[in-house]
Amino acid sequence: TPEWAAEICGIPAETIRRLAIEFGSMKPAALHCGYAPGRTLHGEQFHRAAYALAAMTGNIGIVGGNSGVSNGATGRYGIGSLPAGKNPIDSPISSPLLADCLEKGSAGGYPDIKLIYSMAGDIFNQAPNTGKTIKALDNVEFIVGQDHFLTPTTRYADIVLPATTFWERNDVHTPWAGAGHYAIFMKQALEPMYECRNDIDILADLAERVGLEGYNDKSELEWLKDFTKSRVDDFDAFMEEGVARFPAPEDAVAFAKQIRDPENHKFSTPSGKIEIYSTDLGVNPDPFDLGEISAIPKWVPHIETSDDYPLSMLSSKSRARTHSIHGNQEKLNRVDPDDVWVHPDDAVSRGIQDGQPVRVESAYGATILPVRVTEDIAHGCVSMKEGRWFTPDADGVDREGAANSVTRDFSSACGATTYNTAFVEVRPVNPGPM
Repeated sequence: TPEWAAEICGIPAETIRRLAIEFGSMKPAALHCGYAPGRTLHGEQFHRAAYALAAMTGNIGIVGGNSGVSNGATGRYGIGSLPAGKNPIDSPISSPLLADCLEKGSAGGYPDIKLIYSMAGDIFNQAPNTGKTIKALDNVEFIVGQDHFLTPTTRYADIVLPATTFWERNDVHTPWAGAGHYAIFMKQALEPMYECRNDIDILADLAERVGLEGYNDKSELEWLKDFTKSRVDDFDAFMEEGVARFPAPEDAVAFAKQIRDPENHKFSTPSGKIEIYSTDLGVNPDPFDLGEISAIPKWVPHIETSDDYPLSMLSSKSRARTHSIHGNQEKLNRVDPDDVWVHPDDAVSRGIQDGQPVRVESAYGATILPVRVTEDIAHGCVSMKEGRWFTPDADGVDREGAANSVTRDFSSACGATTYNTAFVEVRPVNPGPM
């Protein structure tokens, strides 16, 4: 009932009732969901409930409706990518469990990781509980970092292989989530600087050294021409003009064919229909060995705050970077300075004044950064921007506001990250020297 939900979410029952009536009776109606609620301990239930609501109200596959996702799902318009080889190791690990895997290895039911080859990401900084990850690296014998910068991950590498940026190589780009019917040719702007090399060239040389034959049989431009061959007729013109425009899709609305002609266009479910009750989960409720997921989406109580850590911490996005990309660009950081948002009532009870340095602490680590006292955050909650580069002092306390210095390394039942199931305390501090 709305009264039941109001007790949980804090939204008045009359507001919930009004929104339910409006959404259920208005056609079309679009439910546009962000990712953040899914990045919680039982976040898959939120998204599944959103999809079910969109289906029950008849808003999937129609103009002006929505399937409950946060962006489009029309794909890459036939633009290909590098073929993936078969991984001989069948030991998948949920990325939120990286720190636990490195710490425990086979004693915790994980594989024993002896070598890490990190490229195209900043895994130590972006996986939860960064401090635990760094301490567990003593169990790893060798680390290779392949990147443009000494990120919080490559900092701990035994060998760093400098890779080119997208300015130093050619590439092809398609819009995020297929949101537009075109492709861009990203023309190389300058020669590779210093000792930087393209990722694929580094890997091809390593493959040759370890005796892997046939790893790469094409040049950079040959690969790009191969990726685009099904959509681009004149590749030379594509390179020259910088863009290839494609015809608009026959159905710009996702799942329109499935709704219009369900007999000939099935959904990719066992029944071929939209499944509010998941037949797969009905047979196997724990498909990833991470906990059971109910066949029908439902509310599952989250872990609650404690006396030691009474504030719920949320990880928001920075306007100055994309995740941790550009986290080392000080001019960009001035566009959106890192701070922790605290409600005025929570600040007063802790003797915290706007702008002063505070220590954000959890059971898993701590960070020091300025505070912003604002009513734009709910009472009992705090918010930090994710992606700031983890920079610990001699005591292991982060001094840059890295959100994952205080998050816990545990996974949702579907394997998703749980950044927004985090609990902290905030105290004013004199930061002292690094």
